[in-house]
Amino acid sequence: MFHRYVKPGGLLFIRVPTTINLERNVRPGKRFLADPDELLVLCKDFEIISHEEEWFEDRHEARLIGCLSEPLTKRN
Repeated sequence: MFHRYVKPGGLLFIRVPTTINLERNVRPGKRFLADPDELLVLCKDFEIISHEEEWFEDRHEARLIGCLSEPLTKRN
């Protein structure tokens, strides 16, 4: 999904609240939240550099840093 927005060799940084956030906060609403491990599924084309899902200052977030691999034709 996100590979359309990142050039080969580029980095992707994502920070989004998860559905677990609803345990303490009524906003944002569920349609704006990621399910647990959803970012890993959506970023399957990326090499995952960092991924964590936990509470950050009373907000449950998923955070991911990924690198889009170079196309096979450009690799040595």
